[in-house]
Amino acid sequence: MKVMSQYILFAVCLTAFSIGNAKKHRELGDVNWLRNYDHAVAEAKSNGKPILILFQEIPGCSGCVEFGQDTLRHPVIVEAIENNFVPLAIRNNSRSGHDHEILKRFNEPSWNFQVMRFVDTNGKDIIPRKDRIWTPSATARRIVAALQAADRQVPDKLFTHDW
Repeated sequence: MKVMSQYILFAVCLTAFSIGNAKKHRELGDVNWLRNYDHAVAEAKSNGKPILILFQEIPGCSGCVEFGQDTLRHPVIVEAIENNFVPLAIRNNSRSGHDHEILKRFNEPSWNFQVMRFVDTNGKDIIPRKDRIWTPSATARRIVAALQAADRQVPDKLFTHDW
């Protein structure tokens, strides 16, 4: 009976894991994004990290999916984002609710290509907003610029990786 209980527990865990991963949006890549601005600000205040906001179309066009599956799955980019920022994803194709309010707060256009903004806990841009950043190498350069502007250590991998 104990073996049967362990088997059932294993099956339940495997099913829960599969369902959880199936719900992950391809446009977000492998980064573990927060989804609430106030939670991101609170976390940034507690750990001293700047916030990286991804304004992304979810579900998105082929370019948005490609960005998620290429740039946001690149291991050096994922590691740099998760270790140096509080990552926050906001849907730019939301017509109401929290995501829509954050779009308005940051004056981001709806249904736009993805944009990454690097902000402090007051919502002030650390580096100027820039769109049309789509590749891992261009994203790495923006991460480096944001970390330097925030007077934070830049991971060596961002300089030494062969993009």
